Amino acid sequence: MAHTRHQVEAHGLLGLREQDAVVLCAPARLTREIDVVLDHAQSVGAQTILITDSLGSVLSGRVTVVLPAVHSATGYTVEGLSSLLVTDCLLLGVAAQDRDRATTGSELLRVLRSRLAPEGPDRGPGRRGPATKSTDR
Repeated sequence: MAHTRHQVEAHGLLGLREQDAVVLCAPARLTREIDVVLDHAQSVGAQTILITDSLGSVLSGRVTVVLPAVHSATGYTVEGLSSLLVTDCLLLGVAAQDRDRATTGSELLRVLRSRLAPEGPDRGPGRRGPATKSTDR
């Protein structure tokens, strides 16, 4: 189960089970949403992975593992860049465990995304197939 929104939607937690893992990206501050997700994950026995810049010591007793994502000392990069990189590495590691399933899922995701939000200026709602321009008149 994966959620990429900043705010957690309650219905997204309904399917959480013991065999699942929750990945939380929490750079600098503890929020109510983090508490709710951690409490619920603990209640169902799910594992928890925290990706954070500064909350590791605060939440280490409530999560399975803490993955540090330190911010740039110069401040020249976006705040979430290190969290994004750590998350990407984590996903690559998970995908490597079952390459066929990961490839199939990735392809299905690409197809669904292209059907939901077709690319190109000539694409309008409800159009299907490749965007083409007619040159015959």
